[in-house]
Amino acid sequence: MRVLEAPAQIELTFQNSRFLGMLEPVTDPEAARTRLKEAKGRFSDASHVVHAFRTGPDGSETHGCSDDGEPPGTAGRPVLDVLKGAGGGNSLLLVVRWFGGVKLGTGGLVKAYGDTAKAVIAAATWDELRVWVQARIEVQWSEHRPLMNELAAIGAKVDSEAFGTGVTLEARIPGEVFESFQQRTIDLTRGRCRWMS
Repeated sequence: MRVLEAPAQIELTFQNSRFLGMLEPVTDPEAARTRLKEAKGRFSDASHVVHAFRTGPDGSETHGCSDDGEPPGTAGRPVLDVLKGAGGGNSLLLVVRWFGGVKLGTGGLVKAYGDTAKAVIAAATWDELRVWVQARIEVQWSEHRPLMNELAAIGAKVDSEAFGTGVTLEARIPGEVFESFQQRTIDLTRGRCRWMS
């Protein structure tokens, strides 16, 4: 499953109706409902605020959707299908519609909502859902650059660096390589690298 790194937004027009697609990270169904309520307040002038969400790990995820007044099956379900098809998780996908005076029909609605969902998913930055281990690592100055290279090679994320008599890094390390990486850095620094929790 892929998870959203940051919110994304895109706007499209279909036969004079304006569609705003928004993708936001959420951790659970309650967070999705809270964000939906906020969006309905923010876009009170819109004709419809359609949503789909998917949270939790693969195999036991929770998902939901709503047509928000559009004909049944023409809005929420297509948006959810696109989200699921893209492997998107822990995310809320909103498609806001302002009616432009031309009825799209059921096929047109499915296409408009589906295409808006696809466009915002394509515009978003995703990462694979992983278990991360938060770690603090102390190294000597001469070992800082090699350690940074090693962290980059395994896809770790460095949250902070503090420079003093040595260098202290706060990093998130992929759980699947944590133990082997920890041992590798100790070996490379001949035991001078210190790991703290």
